[in-house]
Amino acid sequence: MSEQFLIPLTEWKTGRFGFSITNTTLVKYGKLGYINPKPEKICGRWCVDRNAVYVGPGSVGVAPEIHDDDDDALKEILDHVTKATKK
Repeated sequence: MSEQFLIPLTEWKTGRFGFSITNTTLVKYGKLGYINPKPEKICGRWCVDRNAVYVGPGSVGVAPEIHDDDDDALKEILDHVTKATKK
């Protein structure tokens, strides 16, 4: 098993993108799951594994939570969304 080594998200971005990208956008990408493994906030700073990769929006599907106590019509809609957006 490899050891995880966390670095600041601002340091990680320098070798990953050939253009400027804001820290706000990077945090948003992390929250949406576009960066794997996901960045985490430690002591007020966003950190990420130094070997993390940008996977982008194409590999992240929509997966709504369906609960047992949800209305039947809502369950049907959410089930349809899950099937329609599966990658």
